[in-house]
Amino acid sequence: MGIEDLLVQELREQSGRAPRTGRRSAWAYGSLAELLLERGRLFTPAELPATVRRLPAQQCYANAFALASYREGLVYAEGYAVCEIGGDLLHFQHAWCVAADGVVVDPTWESPGEAYLGLALGPAVGVPGLGPGLIHEPQMLGSVLREGLPDGALVEGLGWAFQESLS
Repeated sequence: MGIEDLLVQELREQSGRAPRTGRRSAWAYGSLAELLLERGRLFTPAELPATVRRLPAQQCYANAFALASYREGLVYAEGYAVCEIGGDLLHFQHAWCVAADGVVVDPTWESPGEAYLGLALGPAVGVPGLGPGLIHEPQMLGSVLREGLPDGALVEGLGWAFQESLS
């Protein structure tokens, strides 16, 4: 089982712990994990290109948004990424950019993540004054979980469906 498969498995477990009961039974998605399992894509990890400078640590959402805003051909994405810390693989909510070929351009982390699963977001998903946002903006996430993604929210054709990677 690959690292991507382990990340998908973790999201499936998280999704199973968030039953749709009461008001949530009518929501489009019961949790962020369910949204990512239904609409997320896997992206190819890569070293940061020499033409892109590293941006400040612990500011992934702002970094990815800034890079996608001024670098033609990159799309803002957020979801979960896996990195190795002290020999352990850990997954974190994270934001990065994606090139047209599905390759990650992560301006925040010193080393590329081991796996990236998320949503390549278009301009239809935005937070006034902050740009695109979903995970880091509770009101936006709540709206998407209740009502679903707005038309044009996802940039289609980037990455690959995680179901294809599972055996």
